[in-house]
Amino acid sequence: MMKKFGQLFFAVTFFMLTSVSLMATNKTNPVPHYLDSPEVEAIAPNTFVGTWEYTVADVPYEYSKGLLIITKENKEYVVKVKLQYDTKQATEVSVNKNKMNFSVMVEGEKVMVALEVKDNSIAGKANSSQGQMSLAGKRSKS
Repeated sequence: MMKKFGQLFFAVTFFMLTSVSLMATNKTNPVPHYLDSPEVEAIAPNTFVGTWEYTVADVPYEYSKGLLIITKENKEYVVKVKLQYDTKQATEVSVNKNKMNFSVMVEGEKVMVALEVKDNSIAGKANSSQGQMSLAGKRSKS
């Protein structure tokens, strides 16, 4: 049974991959409209769009690492900060070339974050009443 499932899986995967490649080379088959949309931004080095795994030094363990999920919707950046037990929506998001600033509420306190992107890594500072903390991260592969 398992051998047949493996063969079926291989056949379906092969069919899907060859169909997609044939679609890409077929000039009479138009590109789907959602791929040609100006709202879709490719994930490329030196852009904030994507998912970032980050760490923060000198903070309690539950805040020492997490994910930044950054999207661009209607020309506006949207930042979500995924902590160990919660996800926070950032506000006051601004981007100027390879620099981003935003604020996020953590335990009732406003934390201001300033980041810079270079290739597939980010670095910056987070400021709160507890002081300034260093933040570093890399683009997530998932």
